[in-house]
Amino acid sequence: MCVSTSGMETQSAKTAALADTLTADFGSRFADQTQILNQLKSTIQGPSGRGFSSAERSAYESTALTSSAAANIQAQRAIGAYGAGMGGGGTGAAGPSGILRQLQAQTASQQAAALAGERLGIESRDWATGREEKQRKIADLLSVSGQEAPAQYAQLAGQERGAAYGAAKDIYAAKQAKTKAIAGMLTSAALGAATFGAGGIANLGAGESFGEGVGDFFKGGVGALSGQDLLSSPIPSIPTVSDPGFGIDIPGIG
Repeated sequence: MCVSTSGMETQSAKTAALADTLTADFGSRFADQTQILNQLKSTIQGPSGRGFSSAERSAYESTALTSSAAANIQAQRAIGAYGAGMGGGGTGAAGPSGILRQLQAQTASQQAAALAGERLGIESRDWATGREEKQRKIADLLSVSGQEAPAQYAQLAGQERGAAYGAAKDIYAAKQAKTKAIAGMLTSAALGAATFGAGGIANLGAGESFGEGVGDFFKGGVGALSGQDLLSSPIPSIPTVSDPGFGIDIPGIG
C-alpha cells in the first residue's frame, strides 16, 4: 500500500518554520538580555547619586528657609514684647537693653542652627532616596532580564528542530518504501508475463488447430501463474506445415 506524504510534508514544513521563528526569538531575546545585564552591572558598580530632582530639592530648601525666617521673626517679636514689659534701664550687659540684645542674638543663633539642621536633613533624604532608587532599578532590571528567558526559547527551538528532522526521516522512508513498492509491482508484472508465456507455450500440443492452440496457451499461462508446475514437462517442438498433425490442409501438400 502506498502512503501519501503530502500531509507529512506540509506538517514538517510548518514545524521547521516554527523552529526558525523560535530560533530568531532566541537571538533577539539573548541580545536584549545581554544589554540588560550590562546595564545592571553598570548600575550595581556605579554610585547611588542623589534621589531628588532639582525642582524637588529647591522646594525643600525654600520651605526650610521660609519656616526658619518666620520662626526667627516670631521669636524676635516675643523678645521685643518682653523688653517692653521690663521698662527702661541701663544699657550695660546687665541692664534691660543688654539682656534683650543677648536674647535676640541667642534666638538668631538658634534659628540659624535649626535651619542648618533642616538643610542637613534635606541632604540626607536626598542621598537616601538615591540609594532606594538604585535598589529599585536593580530589582527592575533583574525582573526584566528574567522575563526575556532566551534559554527557554532555545530549548523550544531545539525541540521543534528535532521534530522537523524526525518528520523528514519519516517522509524519506515513506518515499523509499513507495519507490520499492512500485519497483516490486513492475518486477512482479514482468515475471508474471514471462511465467504466463512460458506456461502457455508448455501447454501447447502437437497437431492442434489454431483455436485449440490458443485455448491451451491461455490455460497453460493461467496454470503457471496459479503455481502449477507445468514448466517441468518437456516443451514440444513447434510443428511445421510439413508435419501431418499441423492441422492445416494446404492443397498440393500431403
